[in-house]
Amino acid sequence: METIQAPPRLLLISISGFVNKGPSSTTSTASTATATTT
Repeated sequence: METIQAPPRLLLISISGFVNKGPSSTTSTASTATATTT
């Protein structure tokens, strides 16, 4: 849910990470995005 509150660019990065590398990368990206947003 945190991704929805994050800027569109971070959401795009999460989607790109999921498509290119898989769920594991998306989890890492989501954690980074949450930390950056916070």
